[in-house]
Amino acid sequence: MLCYMCSKEATSKEHVPPRCLFPESRDIQSESDLDFRKELITVPACTDHNSKKSKDDEYLLTLLAITLPANEIAKNHFLTKVRRSIKRNPRLITALMENRCPVTVINSQTGEIQNTTATRIEDVRLNSVLEHIARALYFHHFKEPWQGSVKTQCDFLLASLDLDDQNLNNQCAELAEGADHIFAKCEFYGANPDVFKYQVLENGIDKLMRLHFYEGCRVSVFFR
Repeated sequence: MLCYMCSKEATSKEHVPPRCLFPESRDIQSESDLDFRKELITVPACTDHNSKKSKDDEYLLTLLAITLPANEIAKNHFLTKVRRSIKRNPRLITALMENRCPVTVINSQTGEIQNTTATRIEDVRLNSVLEHIARALYFHHFKEPWQGSVKTQCDFLLASLDLDDQNLNNQCAELAEGADHIFAKCEFYGANPDVFKYQVLENGIDKLMRLHFYEGCRVSVFFR
């Protein structure tokens, strides 16, 4: 079988999204028998498109776990799994926090105002790991690789930290609200929806996906 990303022979199976996003049973602070690792999605992958990107997977996990819209599962994951990762590799959090600045955010649904901290992310790195996830999900869902380009939009992040670019942030917020609307009636897929679920929208030859990490962290995907 061939790799979901390229024409090389697959040597293993890759979890999509990365397995590290799903809490282990030892890290679940609950008396119930919760299992966030049931029926995880896997796709065939070559070595280059699996084991060699583990650091990028950890970067994504750290970013999601400290993001304001993420749910309590993500916050607990930060206190357990992410803190262990940071202890092994302090550069994970250093890279995210070295360019932080204070910001005020408004919840578009409740109107609640909150003072928090924003940081500049590694756009290229984040887009790369999200593209891998999108292509893997496409392979899983449609049973064939996607040969065209992929564009991802992180609807849970500010487009700019510069005060002069607030119009850009407003435009991105409008796009996110538009995506909420067009995906409102689409079916959800994924056995662990509190950690990850996704939606698919087919409009003629165009295909779109909406990825939901920890409930509040949404990513719109455009296959072109």
